Formats: sequence, structure tokens, C-alpha cells
Amino acid sequence: MKGRLFIFDWRAIRHLSPVDLQKYLKYCLGSSIQVPRVTKPTIFDSYLLNPMPLLRLKKPSIAFKDYMYLAAQRNYFDYKTTGDASLLLDIALCDWAELTIPRNRLETNGLITITENDKIKLRYEEIN
Repeated sequence: MKGRLFIFDWRAIRHLSPVDLQKYLKYCLGSSIQVPRVTKPTIFDSYLLNPMPLLRLKKPSIAFKDYMYLAAQRNYFDYKTTGDASLLLDIALCDWAELTIPRNRLETNGLITITENDKIKLRYEEIN
């Protein structure tokens, strides 16, 4: 079963705590709430391919917020042209990034995997 594409603007939500960030997702994805849908995402939009499992996390943590931040660093146009939802590790660790996540925190984040070729795979974004 394919996930539901969720387009978001990280700049607008980056200051939310992990708990509030999950509430934001629940609000936007709630079945009883009508949220304007983006029919044609722009090439710079941040996206989640499968946000629903993130709503089921019992205690959203900094790992959850890091997951959202890493997802935001990907480019929707790149995903549509290549089908690759991963992120290069160098992008997450670079000094010019808005938020630099220490490598040891990435390595211990149970929501992501760092591959041998230094790509970050987001657990819930691998959809077949």
C-alpha cells in the first residue's frame, strides 16, 4: 500500500517541539479536517512519502524531529526524476545547513539508516 504524499514547509514548522510537530502532522492529515491540498508540488517542496507511521509514534523525540528535518532537505523534483528518496549524508552534516545534526546522533537514530555509500534512508520513506 502506498503512502500519502505530504508536502510541507520546514521553515514554517522548524521551531516546533517534537510533540507539537507530531500534532501538526495529525492536524494536517486528520480525516475530518479539510486542509488545502497541494496538487502540483514545486521543485523545492519538502515532502514525506509515508507520513502515517509517524503519527503512531508513542513519544515523539528529537529523533522524530531529525527525521522531519532530513526529509525536508530532500528535493521533490529529484525524487520524481530519480525515484530515490534517500539523502546524501554530506548534506545532513555540512556546516552551511540550517541545522547541523551531529553524526553520532544520526547513527543512533532508530528512524534512519546510514548506508555503506553514505546515503541516509528514512525508515518510512521506502515504499514499494
